[in-house]
Amino acid sequence: MELENTQIRKRNKKCSAITLEQRSEFYRLHIVEGEAIYDIAQKFGASVAAVSQNIAKFAAEINSIHERTVDMGKLSESERIKQLEKENRELRSKLTMSEYRAKFFEKMVDIAEKNYNIPIKKKAGTRPPKP
Repeated sequence: MELENTQIRKRNKKCSAITLEQRSEFYRLHIVEGEAIYDIAQKFGASVAAVSQNIAKFAAEINSIHERTVDMGKLSESERIKQLEKENRELRSKLTMSEYRAKFFEKMVDIAEKNYNIPIKKKAGTRPPKP
């Protein structure tokens, strides 16, 4: 039993990043279908913690996406344009913040490479440096 749990943990660590579609599916299966988080985790090969965190973290975002698609059909043309412009501004500000975050992380890696003399940024397929 312990060996099986260890294998499951190792498999879960090897899982790739969870996509927006998977998050949406986690949410749908748990909230709409009423499926248990443990069953969803087994179905997708993810950890229970990852599934529950993604459901909690993205529930508001997924709800707002579904609400927006329903509401857009009920709006008049001018209201719809205003709503889309507002959404466009919000997305642009999120994009700007993401770009700042990426620059920050790049700078942080550069500083770490300089201070600790460890090559963090490597080209794919390169061999490790000889000691």
